[in-house]
Order: sequence, then C-alpha cells, then structure tokens
Amino acid sequence: MSRLFESAASYFSLLSEPTRLKILHSICNEEKSVSEIVAVTGATQTNVSRHLSMMYKARILNRRRQGSAVYYSIGDSTMIEICRSVCLHVAADLGQRLDTDTAVAVFPAGKLSASVGSRRG
Repeated sequence: MSRLFESAASYFSLLSEPTRLKILHSICNEEKSVSEIVAVTGATQTNVSRHLSMMYKARILNRRRQGSAVYYSIGDSTMIEICRSVCLHVAADLGQRLDTDTAVAVFPAGKLSASVGSRRG
C-alpha cells in the first residue's frame, strides 16, 4: 500500500503548480505547440518547457514533433476530470457557484462524472 500511496501523492503533486493547471487548461480541447502554450499561459518558454517535460514524463501529456515545432496534447483524461472536480470544489469554497457548463469550460476535455456538480448546494 505504501508504494500505491506514494505514486498517488506524486500524481496529485502535478496539480500543485498553477502554471501546470494553466497548461492543462490551454490544451484541453486541442493540441498546441510550445509557443502557443507560452502565449496562452503568459509564462516564459523556459518555465513552460520545464512543466511540459515533467508532465510528459509522468504520462499526463502526449507530444509529437512536426518540423522544428513540438505539439502537446492530453494523454491522461483522468487528470482533466480531477482538475475539473477540484476547480468546482474550490470555487464552491470561495463562494462562486459553478454549474456543470462552467466546469466544462474550465477543463473541457473528457467526460464530466455525475458526482462533480453535486459537491455543494
């Protein structure tokens, strides 16, 4: 069980950096090049590349090379569902009621599980 918990903690740690959440949000609907991700997130290319590499190694992202450009896409739809659930929960704690449509707009890829919207009333 210890190994399982360590692996789960490592998986969750990928969500501990706002830039990684911005990156995930930016590529939920479609793959983007590194330069497109930099433009959307407002982070530096060095910072974005570091986070992309980390998430790729963790198999959260897929990547492909086309000429000199590298494109990233979501490789683990479960991560998007977790992000969506957490954003709904945090918004509720902040007093910002988010409906399912808004949650899908925050992290639109994947299928929204039925329990996500019923966290708070």
